Amino acid sequence: MNEQLKKGILELLILNALNKSEMYGYNLYSVINEEVPINESTVYGVLKRCLDAGYLTSKMVKSDIGPSRKYFYITTKGMAQLLLLKREWQALSETVNLQLGGE
Repeated sequence: MNEQLKKGILELLILNALNKSEMYGYNLYSVINEEVPINESTVYGVLKRCLDAGYLTSKMVKSDIGPSRKYFYITTKGMAQLLLLKREWQALSETVNLQLGGE
């Protein structure tokens, strides 16, 4: 998949995954990377932007098998952004599919 396309939908994928369950960074990367191959550093960049925008919050959680991990949680503002991004994605994909002749 085209790198620019992946970067454009990564915020949507991250917010969607965190809406289902809180996760730590590498876990989130692994879940998304199963379907959309991405660089780990790209995920952390988007996580930082989402934290700065107030879409996510985080907290350190002790681990039984190693160092504490930073878990990410979606906020109310993040859920609103997720709904907006889902609507935008739906409209865009419908438009593109129409332009491609319904393929």
